[in-house]
Amino acid sequence: MPTEELPIQAEPTSTPATAPKPADLSAEIALAVAKQPGDRVRVARVWGDHYRCNWVAPKNRLEGSMLESFHIRHSRFLKVTRAEGGKLNIQDMTAAN
Repeated sequence: MPTEELPIQAEPTSTPATAPKPADLSAEIALAVAKQPGDRVRVARVWGDHYRCNWVAPKNRLEGSMLESFHIRHSRFLKVTRAEGGKLNIQDMTAAN
């Protein structure tokens, strides 16, 4: 039984172009979102232009204690891009409960 010869493909001579990574907008998002008095906003880039945003609020402080505890008051999954002119476009991508 004759064997069939398979063509050999040459190795690519150049690497495919990849899109540039978008800038991390975490710090700008933390400043741009609405907050309640006492809130601290923590933003973490998950991938690409998607971010996890947590609003952290203080809990009751124990009298005489130097320690203060916090809880996550609000949490959202956001898609954020920069529009022309530098303004942030923030979309709430959190799944409905």
